[in-house]
Amino acid sequence: QEYGIEPVHKVSIGLQIAWKMLAKLLQDMLAGMDAERHMEERVHRLDTSAMTDVRSGDRHVRTRLYFTSESHIHSLFNVLRFGSEVFAVQHEDNMEERGVQSIFSDEARAKFDKLELGYLTHIVFRVLHKKQADPNLPSSYAVQVLVSQGVRQHIQ
Repeated sequence: QEYGIEPVHKVSIGLQIAWKMLAKLLQDMLAGMDAERHMEERVHRLDTSAMTDVRSGDRHVRTRLYFTSESHIHSLFNVLRFGSEVFAVQHEDNMEERGVQSIFSDEARAKFDKLELGYLTHIVFRVLHKKQADPNLPSSYAVQVLVSQGVRQHIQ
């Protein structure tokens, strides 16, 4: 297994391969929670005169696209799946202080474990702000992770 067998190895290898991409993802997600930077960006919005059946036409949607290799996708998946677990084992004595928990539910982890990545696999991270919540508090945001395993069969 080129990406490791045990979770600790999967995370270690994953971090070595994809650390720059992980750092960029984190930076962009944190920027999405910065109210001042958010207001300074150029904003493209829907034309309200043409809106029909849209619940939040004034919403500011940011899009960041990252293109990468298969090895980086596998590495990212391994860090997402096992990163907090490995961190918890390494810092067992003070886990409560650090609040370590998986970013995925047990059900989601089980789905990830069965997932076979194919051509055009992609991951979407959505940073969502909770309505009427203080934009300066990290707890006012949630990150939603959506995954498509890509094409599984080539039809000729």
